[in-house]
Amino acid sequence: MFAKSTTLMLLREEKQEFCRDLTAADANLQYNIINFSDKLL
Repeated sequence: MFAKSTTLMLLREEKQEFCRDLTAADANLQYNIINFSDKLL
């Protein structure tokens, strides 16, 4: 039981890290799109 909950905790942390990376990548992408459209105008 203990090992199972530890694995779940680790998975949850990895998921949070992945979501943070995804959010950062998304913000970066939006920034690049805004920059790019500014150059077009």
